[in-house]
Amino acid sequence: MILRSAQKLPRMLILGLNPAWQKTLCFGRFQPGAVNRATKVLTLGSGKGVNCAQAVLLAGGRPLVAQFTGGETGEWLLTDLELRQLRHLTVPVTATTRTCTTLLSA
Repeated sequence: MILRSAQKLPRMLILGLNPAWQKTLCFGRFQPGAVNRATKVLTLGSGKGVNCAQAVLLAGGRPLVAQFTGGETGEWLLTDLELRQLRHLTVPVTATTRTCTTLLSA
């Protein structure tokens, strides 16, 4: 069955067991062993659950991501989800939400 209307798309509960605060550093040219300075830094909430919810939202669906977050990075993640209008059911924990760092070189 193909759904053609966003109104017909089902609500989707997405369990995000391992959310992350994603930091991406962009470099014009990365040289191992040298001093490298990022030309751009991007940060946002991430993890498989959050990424799936974002894709479902962009496709016109109605996702709700259930997850555990903690610490300052967890607060940043929740703020980012609110800005992106991603609905979430978040359980606060004492452990700090993990940070993932990605390096990109042109």
